[in-house]
Amino acid sequence: MKLVLVTPATDQQKHYAMIPTPETYRVCFHLILQREYESGTRFIEFCSESQGAVEAARDVLGKYLMNPTSAIYLRCSMQSKEGDWVWADISPKSWELIIDDIRTEVGVFEHPPPSPSEAAFLQGGVHLTFWVDDGGDTNWSPLHQDEKTLIGSHKYMDRPVDHATAVSSVRAKTGLFGENKFTFYTFPNNDLRSWVEFPSDAYTDGVVWRSVVPLPGGILGVIVRKIKKDDDDVV
Repeated sequence: MKLVLVTPATDQQKHYAMIPTPETYRVCFHLILQREYESGTRFIEFCSESQGAVEAARDVLGKYLMNPTSAIYLRCSMQSKEGDWVWADISPKSWELIIDDIRTEVGVFEHPPPSPSEAAFLQGGVHLTFWVDDGGDTNWSPLHQDEKTLIGSHKYMDRPVDHATAVSSVRAKTGLFGENKFTFYTFPNNDLRSWVEFPSDAYTDGVVWRSVVPLPGGILGVIVRKIKKDDDDVV
């Protein structure tokens, strides 16, 4: 079977390979049972492994991938009714029926890594500390010290996936439902002596928010500023 690396390679060159046509699309395990009846019935069980086409393709062309650990998939070359050569998706279950000729050209494609917006959001709880801006020095509310009663307390909340969710959770936890502006902070050293404000883009861009919101177990700070009647900056 002929392999061609269609995904952009590290050296920006085209790469080809020839391999025996694998029996399956992916690695396959076979359970072998041997029976002996002359001296009674006996079963001898062992498992053998057949390398699949995906694994074989990675063995020979994986070193050229932009990301050697990324997932890959295979497509078969075929001619469309317009006469153009195109890459067609392959049903893994039908691999043996479709790829039946060593001359068949199979393309190797690299799955793109998920964008931050598509990546799974890590769920968990964060410690909440807040300060209602009264014009004086910042004075964060103390963290909850009793781990036994931490869950469900007003100082512990689910890690918010975006700004709107954070505001809703903070309002529910603190009872601050008036016209207020909420500014969020992280604590790099996981204590209340130093803090960093979220970038302004985080309030409107969920991807930015998810890149800076504290991980589970971290501290999320919020400063609540009361909005004046002539101030339209209400969140």
